[in-house]
Amino acid sequence: ALLYALSALQTENNHIAKAVRAYAKDLSPLQANEIAVTPCMGVSCIIEDKSVLVGSRRYLKDNSIAVEEMNDSLSHIYVCLGGEVIGYLILGFEIRKNTFGAIAELKNDLELTTELLSSDEGAVVTELKKQIKFDKAISGASPKFKAEKVSKENAIYVGHEVNDSQALSLVSDS
Repeated sequence: ALLYALSALQTENNHIAKAVRAYAKDLSPLQANEIAVTPCMGVSCIIEDKSVLVGSRRYLKDNSIAVEEMNDSLSHIYVCLGGEVIGYLILGFEIRKNTFGAIAELKNDLELTTELLSSDEGAVVTELKKQIKFDKAISGASPKFKAEKVSKENAIYVGHEVNDSQALSLVSDS
C-alpha cells in the first residue's frame, strides 16, 4: 500500500504527500499515469494498468468504494488498487508552536470567534478543536465551502500549505 501511495502522490506538494515521501524514502515510486487530483480529498491514477485511488474515506465513497469509519481521532489515508482497499496510512498532526498563541490572541486580545474549517473527518477535527481551543469547528469542508463561508461571514481566513491555496484564491477572487 505504501508503494502505491508514494507513486500516486509523487507529483503532489501537500503535507500528506510530503509525509508519505519522507516515510517511504527508501522506496522508488512506480510510474503513475493519468493522475487526477481532487483537492483535499484524494488522487486517482493508473499504475501498471490498474486503477489506484489514494485519499479520504469520503473520497473513496464518492468513487463507490465502501470503507468503514474509524472511531479514532487520527487521519486515515486509504489506498485502493483495482477498486479494493489494500491498506491505509495513519497520519498524526504536529501543531506548530505559535498556533496556540495566535489563536489565544485572536480570541482574547481581538475578541474574535475562532472556527476551524477542515477537510478532515469529524473525530480528527473535534480533537484539533479541543487541543488548539477553537470556539467552533466544521469537518469535511471543501475549498469551495471554506471560501463561501469566509466571504459570506466577512471573516479572516488563515490557511496553511498547498491544500489551502485553492480556498485562499477563491476568497481573494470574491
